[in-house]
Amino acid sequence: MTMTSTNGLGFLLTNLTERVPGIREAVVVSSDGLLIAMSGGVERGDADRLAAVTAGLLSIARGAGVPMRAGAVQEIIIEMDHALLIVMGISDGSALAVVAERPSDIGLVAYEMATFVERAGAALTPTLVAELRSQLRS
Repeated sequence: MTMTSTNGLGFLLTNLTERVPGIREAVVVSSDGLLIAMSGGVERGDADRLAAVTAGLLSIARGAGVPMRAGAVQEIIIEMDHALLIVMGISDGSALAVVAERPSDIGLVAYEMATFVERAGAALTPTLVAELRSQLRS
């Protein structure tokens, strides 16, 4: 299954959560902050909340980066008592967000996310994003 099919992205997110120890959920959020894909086992409401949090964090990070002339946001990491929230930008302005249990190997989680982002960057065309959104609506 490839990322070019509408069900492929969700499958790959589920694979990420099952394959990488500690990751419990993952979403991809479009450049305008809408949920476009989620890993299996995540309730839609929870995925929508994670998408909204991700969009807010990206907005803050991008807003901070502009006056610093710092360039695009690459990664956001929030460490909480029991979980990590890691957000990585994808080349088209969308983002991958994962929630990982603590303790987790943050290096492994970040590496696997970066690999996912590299593959997703080439595949997330505007047409695919539109297809993914319509699939989630139905």
